[in-house]
Amino acid sequence: MSAPPPGAYPPPGAYPPPGQPPMAQPVMYPGQAPPGQAGYPPPGQQVMYPGQQVYSGPPPVQGQMMPPGQAMMHPGQAMMAPQPMAMMPPNIGGAGDILLGLERVFIVQKVNMIEAVTGGLYEQKNTYYIQDSNGKHLMFVKEKSTQICRQCCAPDHPLELNFYPSVQGMEQYPTSNVPPVMSALKQGCCDKCTGCFACTPSCVDEMQVYEGGAQLEHDLERTCLGFNEFTCCCMDSSPCFFNFPKAANPFTSILEPLGGGGCQSGLSVMSRAINKETDFIWDRPADSIAYVRGPCVFGGCSEYCVDAHFNVESERYPGAAIYKKAPDELKDYARTMFTDSDVYEVVFTPQMNAKDRASLIASALMVDYKFFEDFVPGCMPCPKGCEVESTPKGVKIHITLFKCSVYGCLCPCKVTIPLENDSNN
Repeated sequence: MSAPPPGAYPPPGAYPPPGQPPMAQPVMYPGQAPPGQAGYPPPGQQVMYPGQQVYSGPPPVQGQMMPPGQAMMHPGQAMMAPQPMAMMPPNIGGAGDILLGLERVFIVQKVNMIEAVTGGLYEQKNTYYIQDSNGKHLMFVKEKSTQICRQCCAPDHPLELNFYPSVQGMEQYPTSNVPPVMSALKQGCCDKCTGCFACTPSCVDEMQVYEGGAQLEHDLERTCLGFNEFTCCCMDSSPCFFNFPKAANPFTSILEPLGGGGCQSGLSVMSRAINKETDFIWDRPADSIAYVRGPCVFGGCSEYCVDAHFNVESERYPGAAIYKKAPDELKDYARTMFTDSDVYEVVFTPQMNAKDRASLIASALMVDYKFFEDFVPGCMPCPKGCEVESTPKGVKIHITLFKCSVYGCLCPCKVTIPLENDSNN
């Protein structure tokens, strides 16, 4: 028998102890590194190839084939937890992270056809699309509110707004199967008497904004006319009174000051929760990060002609603004005439962080509900700013030229055109 070639013997110290059989050594091919070296996994760890998944189901029986693209689990090997299938892009973050790097976005309110056909007699839940300058859908917002409060008290009804990221390929048909990245909660009737002069804390509008999903808490201890729940047409029964969730901490609060800002509407933006003991004052709180100041004249027929400019006064991000856009195309004029569907432009500044941008988006929606959702229903679809009143002698047409905010109350400036028959002739 010839002697083994040089290098075929194990190195010194590699022999097993007496009485123990020798261990099988792995076959090493030219250019192959030992286990645990040169990027190879340590012994006992499964090698995963690109696109391969770990099989997390029950162990296969003998003769059963493994599903394609999944690795076999060996005895004693740690099993990785199954990963849920992501329906949103990776690292999507919160609502503000989606808006980072953008100079401006547009908030387009979806047209509710039933509401348009009925002339505003049937109020539907609002849906908003948030787009960039190129029309790309970034997020969509869905309102959650009760039927009875929406029909009787809109736009002063309590509501919940959930912000969802737009899933690629589903921009035109959004889905709420993904978790919300932000939520905004607004109290309303019967808990508050908003829509009139903002002279007491119960008459001012307020909204709190949370990361992820949050819900208004029902308060069953308080009653309205002896009732704490209403049920309408076999739809969802909900209490009249709502509280902000105590367990969740809002990152932004939007509050109307006492007096509503005088003859110029205003909203204070704070980076904390609302303090009922100190924040209900006739001026903005000292630690507010921004103050959204509206114009003296807006709404009515002026919506067809000019943009309504809401200036954002802030030392942190000067130059930011909210614009309620006037229509510039024929289809936009038709939407403005017969629906309360509006378009807003939100202008950011480069120094605004993610939460500042999310706060400004929530402020724009607060502006919409407070100043531009009071679409007066009529007996027939009438253009916005026009109301038809029936009289024994004929009809009267009331045209709202514009509206003014006077200490929180929206006061319309109207002209009346009587179309009546003279009974003496």
